[in-house]
Parts: sequence; C-alpha cells; structure tokens
Amino acid sequence: RDLLRLRAEDAVMLGDELDAAEDVHGLGRAWSKLPQVAAGLLREGVPGRDVAQLISSELGDLTRRAAVLAEQRLAASGRGGPPCAYAVAVLGSAGRGESLLAMDQDNALVFAEGNVGGPEDRWFADLGTHVADILHEVGVPYCNGGVMAKNAAWRGSLAAWRERVVGWIDRARPQDLLSVDIFFDLYGVHGDTNLADTLWRAGELKDALTYYLTASQNAGDHCGAHLLLGERRLAWAGTQLLDDGVGKLVLDPSDGAAAMALGLAALPPLLVLLPT
Repeated sequence: RDLLRLRAEDAVMLGDELDAAEDVHGLGRAWSKLPQVAAGLLREGVPGRDVAQLISSELGDLTRRAAVLAEQRLAASGRGGPPCAYAVAVLGSAGRGESLLAMDQDNALVFAEGNVGGPEDRWFADLGTHVADILHEVGVPYCNGGVMAKNAAWRGSLAAWRERVVGWIDRARPQDLLSVDIFFDLYGVHGDTNLADTLWRAGELKDALTYYLTASQNAGDHCGAHLLLGERRLAWAGTQLLDDGVGKLVLDPSDGAAAMALGLAALPPLLVLLPT
C-alpha cells in the first residue's frame, strides 16, 4: 500500500512538473518521465484502465502547458494576446481517458467569435501551429490524420463548429462519420473550457446524434455506430457507463410511433447517454 501511494505521488509530481515547465526543454524533461511512472503503477497492480486514465490526464496537462507556451511565443513576437475567449481541447483516446504511451496528437480549438479566415481565426491558427510544434518536439508526434488545431477543420468559432459538425452528419460519408466520432470525444483542457462544454452540449448537435446513428447504419457500421466521450457515451444498449453526470434515454424501435419518428425503426434498441 505504501508503494502504491508512492507511485501515486510520482504521478502527481509529474503533473506539477508539466505545469511548472518554463520552456519546451523543461516540458520535454517532465514528459520523458511518464513511461517510468506508468510502468511503476502497473508493477504495483494498478489496473490498466486506471493507468490509461492517468496517461490521458497527463496528456491533457501537457497540451494545456503547450498552449500556455504557445501564447507566450505569440506575445513575444508582437502578436499580442488572444483576441477573444477560447478553449483548447483534446480528442480521441485522450478525451475518453483511454490513452496509451504510443500516442499522437488529437486536439482542437474553439473560440467565442470570429469568421473563417478572419483576424481571430488567423491568430488561433498560429497558436494551433505552435501547440502542435511544441507537442511534437516534446515527443507527441503530429497526427497523421491532421486532427490538430493548426488545421482549419479542427479549429473555429462556436458557430463555425456547429455548422461543421451538422454538415459532417448530414453528408454521412465514412470520413465525415469518423470526424464525428473524434469530435464527440472533445474535452477542454485549457482556456475557457466552458466553450468546449457549451459546444458539446449544443441542442442542434444532440438532435443530430440520432441522424448520425442512422447514417452509421447506412454506411455498414452496424457494430461501430457509437460515440465515445469518456463516461459520456452514446452506445449500444447494455453498455454499463452511467454516472452522476449522465442522463439516460432508451430508444427502442419496437416502441412504435416515437421510434419511427426518430428514424430508428431499422436499428436495434439504443441506449442514448446525453449530458444533463
């Protein structure tokens, strides 16, 4: 028990080192300790899922600190501070709390207001580029699929994001559905994280989830039509993922007119988990 407590303290110290890093070299030194901390926890019998959650948490801390350093770079170059409120978020396995040591970047950025290609967007494009470069230099490689805030598809205002995600769902191409899956893992780690939460909770996106499931079914993704967001999930019935922050709604196609109106007649019973 004492050894386990010591390992947990090592993990806390790693997070503190990441938060205190003053430059990329310091960030890299702290990040390089993660494999040793993870291995120690596994040796002491900590479940693998808990270790994955720790890795995800540390990746969130790393991304947050990279964003702080990126802001400092822009200020030092004469670009000033953020033009409006914004949030940096992690996606994919990091957003779900399922990261492993062999990871790459999956991040996004949402800002309060501004047009595509406008001054706000250009400032945040440069911020996203610095964040990606810092993470890559530290040891978290660029995402081969381009899921990084430096790329326009993963950066935008609240309004732009809402339009983009609904467009992905409406088009329902395989790549669009993959983007939807990735998007719904979104978890804010820096800045005004309420923006990320506001985006994820947007009513029009909730309404679009039903259509996403139908589109997944039409694309042949009969077993994989699901959305994962840590404990907040849209999944097939029977998945045990409820917690205090989740509301449950069971949609059964055999339930008649209501299910038919939602376009679910061709689907098996669904358990829909939405934020309350």
